[in-house]
Amino acid sequence: MLRALAVAVLAAAGFGPGWLTFGNDVSRSSAGAKVAEAVRARWSTQLVGRITSQPLVLGASSGTTVFVATSAGRVYALSGAGRIRWSSRVGKLAHPCGQLDGYGVTGTPLIDRARRTLYAADALGRLHALALDTGKERQGWPVQIFEDFRAELVWGALTAAGGSVYIPTGAYCDAPMVGKVIRVQLSTRQVSQWIVVPPEQGGGGGIWGWGGLAYSRSRDSLLAVTGNAFRGGSNDGERFREWAGYGEQLV
Repeated sequence: MLRALAVAVLAAAGFGPGWLTFGNDVSRSSAGAKVAEAVRARWSTQLVGRITSQPLVLGASSGTTVFVATSAGRVYALSGAGRIRWSSRVGKLAHPCGQLDGYGVTGTPLIDRARRTLYAADALGRLHALALDTGKERQGWPVQIFEDFRAELVWGALTAAGGSVYIPTGAYCDAPMVGKVIRVQLSTRQVSQWIVVPPEQGGGGGIWGWGGLAYSRSRDSLLAVTGNAFRGGSNDGERFREWAGYGEQLV
């Protein structure tokens, strides 16, 4: 197990409203309003599961809250002093892929201040919407975003743009799957997707990076780095290319 360690330091250093998404903004700049003069441990709290995502920080007049998701399928809200305010179970999956010793929430969630909601993807192919104050699931959620959850996983961070959440998927242990960028419209919970490498070209093209998708406001575009295509369909034999479709590309 890993610990959430010293995550309160960022909020105390004056990072404005908090750290609401991976890299602190949709362009993944990791820029803050103020640079910490020193990095030091203020507290540590033992949590259940491993942490592969970035902790998120929400500042408010009532105090700072730190949100942490783990491989045990738990999401925690902690006070600025490290006390657990609430925890929520969102689901976990036992899987033979040994890259982690368990799969729950692997990619970094995101905070929607306007809706007072934290969005997190679990290992069962679902997107959750948790109330920031209580951790309770919002009405009508979770939403099933993909069915083949034993073949694909959300490794990368979630991205919010234009009233929608965008979720990338990758493979377990580079096993065959079809990589996707999934869109969930928040007002309607409608799900749509873009496939990186179609099955007729072998599939694959998973999005593995911890930062997930970056969003460029000037271009009004999402940016993704994709992985390899697999053998299959028209992409086989001497014609096999790992960059078939949109595999192994910056898209």
